[in-house]
Amino acid sequence: MKKITLFLLLFSGISLYAQDYGSLSGGFESDFKWYNNDPKTGDFMDNNFPGTDEHVRSNNYLKLDYTYKKWSAGIQAESYLPMPLVGYSPKYDDSGLSTFYVEYQSKKLKVTAGYFYEQFGSGLILRSWEDRQLGINNSLLGGRIVYRPTKDLKFTGLYGRQKEGFELSEGQIFGFDSEIDLTDILKVESYSIGLGLSYVGRYEETDIKNPNFEELTNAFSGRVDFNKNSFYASAEYVAKTEDAIVEARTIKALF
Repeated sequence: MKKITLFLLLFSGISLYAQDYGSLSGGFESDFKWYNNDPKTGDFMDNNFPGTDEHVRSNNYLKLDYTYKKWSAGIQAESYLPMPLVGYSPKYDDSGLSTFYVEYQSKKLKVTAGYFYEQFGSGLILRSWEDRQLGINNSLLGGRIVYRPTKDLKFTGLYGRQKEGFELSEGQIFGFDSEIDLTDILKVESYSIGLGLSYVGRYEETDIKNPNFEELTNAFSGRVDFNKNSFYASAEYVAKTEDAIVEARTIKALF
């Protein structure tokens, strides 16, 4: 069994602004722990890293963002030395540049290249996000375009590959999302109502000969959001084709 005897969390933030040169912001976070052997429950072990006896672990994050007029860019560097904290994926076992992006945003258009986070609707068919305490960062590396022709319409198109530690998944993800605010269209003032339609596809080749599935998996969703005073309601319906990855693993297990 393991016993945590020391916990240290450091965070510092910076924010610099110059009218002619834009603004720079960032922060550094470090989570350091020492795992001690427990004479009652046994020596310290880490199931994700069997055979290792390193008691000192740390997760470290450095994030910098720069904004100039309609342009912004940023990087995030991470280090898991000498080893990541217990419970984290073995894929977090290195140091280096983790994410980066460049983005242009005007009143109607936003274009992103690099790593980005996105969610369609409630996130049932697409949700990319980061939670350092849970060891989750499944951002997408690719491109995204968000277009707002009017205040009542929003369209999003994207393509990318999902982040896995310092590597990328083999699957290619592409999707489209549309949001329509019907409040002004219906000319109502006492409540607001919105509609949304989404599609996400994932294409991934497999090494199985003559599989009984498609390498492209499709997911569709439709949703309705209603809001009146302090009352809010939302409903979403999702349909998904057979999952090629799940079927591939099943077939492998039979042979």
